[in-house]
Amino acid sequence: SSLAARLRSSSGSFSSTWAARKVQAPGELISELALRAAQLRELRRLEAKAEPGPMTASKLQARLTTAGVDLERAKNSLNELKWQVDHGLAERSRDWAIITEQQRREKVERISGKIFTAAVVAACFGAVYNTAYMIN
Repeated sequence: SSLAARLRSSSGSFSSTWAARKVQAPGELISELALRAAQLRELRRLEAKAEPGPMTASKLQARLTTAGVDLERAKNSLNELKWQVDHGLAERSRDWAIITEQQRREKVERISGKIFTAAVVAACFGAVYNTAYMIN
């Protein structure tokens, strides 16, 4: 999308951001923004002494920072907008659903990666074994 392209071109060459990952589909960009917003809201709740949710504050900070979110700037923006922490269960449940869905996806990707790696190793081993068998 043109928004994603503008964001990529405006990001510094030495900064690693979510915009630099070249999200192509507008739906992917919206999903990414929704996830980061949910993570930031949950982080603010935890900082306001809310009961722990599906992720600790330190993990949320790490995820947001890794994604390229400038936490101080994001928090300052929320303060300027006079955003208040909502401890209501409805919004928090929606945020938890977004966060846990992402955790589930990451887990599936890790498992799929391990299965793929094991299959490649097995195929290589099989090829070496078959080659050795054919030589003898």
